[in-house]
Amino acid sequence: MLARILYFIIFGFMWTLTLLPLRVLHLFSDLLYFNFYHVASYRRKITESNLRNSFPEKSNQEIKQISRKFYRRLTDQIIESFYLMHISKREISKRFF
Repeated sequence: MLARILYFIIFGFMWTLTLLPLRVLHLFSDLLYFNFYHVASYRRKITESNLRNSFPEKSNQEIKQISRKFYRRLTDQIIESFYLMHISKREISKRFF
């Protein structure tokens, strides 16, 4: 029962949040990026290790730069996927085709 209530609270919050313009949502993406990369360090060691294995010729600085870009793009995609809740078919066609 509690899980169902939490689901509706979280879904309601996300649904309301996605009513904001996409430019404003990208500000939330920046906050999410900061949290993922700097605060929680979500799988950062694994990501950087995989990048080192994939690109042994890259320096540590380049690996960190690629890693930061990956996390920035990841958080943008998370926010944009929530934005799809309210986007019209015409807007989808405009953006994807």
